[in-house]
Amino acid sequence: MGDCYKEILISRDPRGSDTVKKILLVLADILLACMGIFLVPFMLVGFLIMIFVTVYLFQNMKVEYEYIYVNGDFEIARIMNKERRKKSEDLSLNQMIIAARTGSDELKGPLHDARVVDYTSGSGRGPGWTLIYNNGDSGKKAIMLEMDDREIMDDLWHRAPGKVIRDRRYKPD
Repeated sequence: MGDCYKEILISRDPRGSDTVKKILLVLADILLACMGIFLVPFMLVGFLIMIFVTVYLFQNMKVEYEYIYVNGDFEIARIMNKERRKKSEDLSLNQMIIAARTGSDELKGPLHDARVVDYTSGSGRGPGWTLIYNNGDSGKKAIMLEMDDREIMDDLWHRAPGKVIRDRRYKPD
């Protein structure tokens, strides 16, 4: 069996909560500016600090997820504002309990007590896979990924055929 290496980059769509946060931050900036101009000049210092906080938080709301697959192991990283990369997950094939299409019947049993972490774009555009891992003492973790890479799923299936549930219409290479 040969080596398999793939990288997939998914941009997260802005969520409704992000829009609300942006509106509240801008309103707080305006309020501090008005208070600094009309009431207490010291509030202008708070306004300047709040501007820096607002810019920092706006940049952190631009998120991409990078999936790196190497021979059965996934590494998932969160990239903020296309410049800061933070490793989120390091998942080994030995820890995997099951992998199946998101929403499939095979996930209902293992998913009921798992902590769900969503690494998709949030739009529901692409096909999704859910990987359930044994996370040691903290229990099970369900990782939701947005990918339709046949090479990755074939490689996973060849490495652990009992753990990967594919669509019935899907034929392996």
